[in-house]
Amino acid sequence: MKLFYDFMPTYLQEIVTKLTDVYQIDSDYALTGLMAVVAGTQGDRYQIIDPKGYRNALASWLIQVGISGYGKSECLSWLMKPLLHLDGERHRQYLAKKREWLNADPKEREEMPIEHKLVMNDYTPEALFDAMEKAGVDGMLLYRDELQGWLKDIGRYGKSGEVEQYLSAWSQKAIRITRMLRDDNYIERPCFNVLGGIQPELLNKMLGAEDLIANGFIYRFLFVFADDSFSLGYFKESVPETMKVAYESLIRRLLSTAICEVKFSSAAEESFIKYWEDLQRRKTTNNNMIRGLLSKLQIYVEKWAGVVELMANDGTPTQEISGNTMEIAISHMRIFEEWALKAYGYIVPMTFKREPSELRLSKEETLRQLKLNYPNMNKNLVTQGLGINRSALSRNQNMACTPERNIQDDISN
Repeated sequence: MKLFYDFMPTYLQEIVTKLTDVYQIDSDYALTGLMAVVAGTQGDRYQIIDPKGYRNALASWLIQVGISGYGKSECLSWLMKPLLHLDGERHRQYLAKKREWLNADPKEREEMPIEHKLVMNDYTPEALFDAMEKAGVDGMLLYRDELQGWLKDIGRYGKSGEVEQYLSAWSQKAIRITRMLRDDNYIERPCFNVLGGIQPELLNKMLGAEDLIANGFIYRFLFVFADDSFSLGYFKESVPETMKVAYESLIRRLLSTAICEVKFSSAAEESFIKYWEDLQRRKTTNNNMIRGLLSKLQIYVEKWAGVVELMANDGTPTQEISGNTMEIAISHMRIFEEWALKAYGYIVPMTFKREPSELRLSKEETLRQLKLNYPNMNKNLVTQGLGINRSALSRNQNMACTPERNIQDDISN
């Protein structure tokens, strides 16, 4: 399975395809990076109103998992460049205004200028929440090529409830932070995006702590864990200047979006409720980790539908989510679910090993594990046991496939 992207304007499809070729990566990394950056531009200005009346911003915590040396970081760097460039412009304008303010007669000064940051990557918790409060509806995007740096920094400055503050920010619950000798921070509707990458072997070390699982921290991530096999050929083209200009124009338009409310069409509401109820039923027959994941997907599908709708209309907000948009978001969420389960296998391998009775693996996952661990398995017994056609196995010549291989198509019959 792969994330399709033909819902976007042609020039954006071409950008994703070109990034895939230039950086020799799976298109899923290029597409999700693009969509995460788009979400990051919107802050709390683009609000999804669901059937219950809850408001959701587009903010996401997206982490791309890939082996060292794969091109995901370079691709993200290209996608982030316009946003970082504009953030630099804002910083220089702020410094100029601050110099003017300092040079002005103290009796005639207006309020001290405030810097509105778009992106942060290295900060103290105090600096982050200061910046988030000043950003207001613009929100904040945490971007790091390698997110283990951010995860490693959590708690570096003391046990101050930093993780709990991040959890509140994800849920857009009001945050009030009181510090000695400092003004309080009060953020009524925090909007906090996370974007970056990590290597598979670091997942357990960075996200496997019991408290990060117990408090639901890891369930708030959308993991991208697509095929990261190396391309052996050298692709000597670069991204054309025309694509850079078109993309930066999109980013600038997105940053000027006015505050808007977007509701569900009747078709979108019908599809959303059907998907939500399906996840709800599945939560009754799975373990705590799977329940945590499914609960967050029930929220993420709304957010992702908003991003799809925005990009389908070339950055122009619409008044409602269409039925087709919701179906696209749901299809993407099903793939994100598979990627999350794959990541959880690295994060808590002993838990999965210790609780086999609670896992109830799908046929896809069962066949994948059999192929991985038993390349010489008896094919007749496997097809009988799983209730699948022999052709589902014979179509795969390489029985000892890697954990990354997706075999959905092989058992569709």
